[in-house]
Amino acid sequence: NHYMVERSTEGRIVLNWKFKLFYEATSVRYVNSVMSRRIFSMMIADYFDGVLHFRFLDREIDAHPLFFKNGANVTPNMRKLGELSHALLGAGDRERLVERLGNLSIFNVYASDKLLVSELLGYWRDIEDVRDPVEVYTEALDAMESKVVNKEDKVQLIDQMDKVVNFFNLSARYDAAIALCTRSLKLKQSVYGDDNAIELAADMDALGLMYGRLGRYEEALPLHEQSMKILKEAHGDEDPRVAVSLNNLASLHQSLGNFDMAVEMYETVLETFTETSGEDSVEVGIILCNMGSLYGTIGDNEGAHMASAPLLSRFWACPWSPRPCKSMARL
Repeated sequence: NHYMVERSTEGRIVLNWKFKLFYEATSVRYVNSVMSRRIFSMMIADYFDGVLHFRFLDREIDAHPLFFKNGANVTPNMRKLGELSHALLGAGDRERLVERLGNLSIFNVYASDKLLVSELLGYWRDIEDVRDPVEVYTEALDAMESKVVNKEDKVQLIDQMDKVVNFFNLSARYDAAIALCTRSLKLKQSVYGDDNAIELAADMDALGLMYGRLGRYEEALPLHEQSMKILKEAHGDEDPRVAVSLNNLASLHQSLGNFDMAVEMYETVLETFTETSGEDSVEVGIILCNMGSLYGTIGDNEGAHMASAPLLSRFWACPWSPRPCKSMARL
């Protein structure tokens, strides 16, 4: 064929124009106005949404399911995911786009990959004047919760809540993230009790960090303290996971102005990571950066220099100019 060629896209083999010139010529000829582009986009959207499959059953048009099933293996239809949302936006059918993005099954596919999450955030920015994503996903979770009948359903609901919490954080909707994380934490406590205290501690730490982003330090404090208490009981004082939690608590005390307490905690964390990870580890670098920031904040230039000197020799940059402290993710 002089005009078409098979190419791979989203894991599927499709026909495409052989040369870019053909694509440009057909675009000028058939899609040369705003209205024609909208009509064309709507046709593409109907095709990938399965509308044409049901409208013309005698033509054997692909139904384009959201997932392909091959025995026990289930894989998402990435081509549908990529084309449908883009086509609906191009067609101006933003209400249908809201409906599709609000589908938790579609949301979970987007949430499974960092690049796809970025696409999802972009789509919501374009249509947030139609519906607030917080309202959309909260309603979807409420509907899911109304169908919960056993422990397995509750576990699935918890997993779904955690994915949405992460999305709210990425979209800087921290109030919504805090509300949903609190709801998820209460549900976990009712399902697991004390049997999964380590995961509960991680969630408390995460919730404390969310409060910290909003400057609600007093509300964050008991969460970090409870998290560290649980981890100490489970792993002992010198475990790196305890050190991560203690670093976050020290950062919080620094924000509250409790500088002496913060210094003492940072020194304990530094000692732990020096022993467990080595002097040249990333963890030690983060703690030195935090200590330098703290000393710079209180005007202790000598302390700031001592903290920053190892970093200066390694990275050729002084990191202790006043800046927010770095929190540490759970290891």
